[in-house]
Amino acid sequence: MPIPGPSVTIGIGGGYVRSWTKRPTNFEVFVGKSVPEDGPARRFGAL
Repeated sequence: MPIPGPSVTIGIGGGYVRSWTKRPTNFEVFVGKSVPEDGPARRFGAL
Protein backbone atom coordinates (compact mmCIF):
# COMPACT_ATOMS: atom_id res chain seq x y z
CA MET A 1 0.00 0.00 0.00
CA PRO A 2 1.20 3.54 -0.72
CA ILE A 3 2.24 5.83 2.14
CA PRO A 4 -0.64 8.21 2.94
CA GLY A 5 -0.14 11.92 2.33
CA PRO A 6 -0.37 14.63 4.99
CA SER A 7 -3.65 14.92 6.89
CA VAL A 8 -6.32 17.51 6.08
CA THR A 9 -8.93 18.84 8.51
CA ILE A 10 -12.25 19.88 6.95
CA GLY A 11 -15.11 21.80 8.56
CA ILE A 12 -18.48 22.16 6.79
CA GLY A 13 -21.59 24.10 7.80
CA GLY A 14 -24.67 25.66 6.34
CA GLY A 15 -27.85 27.51 7.02
CA TYR A 16 -30.68 29.60 5.64
CA VAL A 17 -30.33 33.33 5.04
CA ARG A 18 -33.60 35.24 5.14
CA SER A 19 -34.34 38.55 3.43
CA TRP A 20 -34.92 41.43 5.84
CA THR A 21 -37.37 43.29 3.58
CA LYS A 22 -39.11 40.31 1.88
CA ARG A 23 -39.70 37.88 4.72
CA PRO A 24 -40.70 34.80 2.67
CA THR A 25 -37.58 35.11 0.47
CA ASN A 26 -34.62 33.02 1.66
CA PHE A 27 -31.75 30.94 0.34
CA GLU A 28 -29.49 28.22 1.64
CA VAL A 29 -25.74 28.71 2.11
CA PHE A 30 -23.02 26.05 2.43
CA VAL A 31 -19.60 27.08 3.70
CA GLY A 32 -16.46 25.28 4.71
CA LYS A 33 -12.76 25.41 5.39
CA SER A 34 -10.01 22.91 4.68
CA VAL A 35 -6.78 23.09 6.64
CA PRO A 36 -3.95 20.88 5.36
CA GLU A 37 -1.17 19.87 7.71
CA ASP A 38 1.55 21.49 5.59
CA GLY A 39 -0.07 24.33 3.62
CA PRO A 40 -2.42 27.32 3.65
CA ALA A 41 -6.09 27.02 4.63
CA ARG A 42 -8.76 27.22 1.92
CA ARG A 43 -12.29 28.47 2.36
CA PHE A 44 -15.25 27.72 0.10
CA GLY A 45 -18.94 28.47 -0.14
CA ALA A 46 -21.99 27.92 -2.34
CA LEU A 47 -25.51 29.26 -2.53
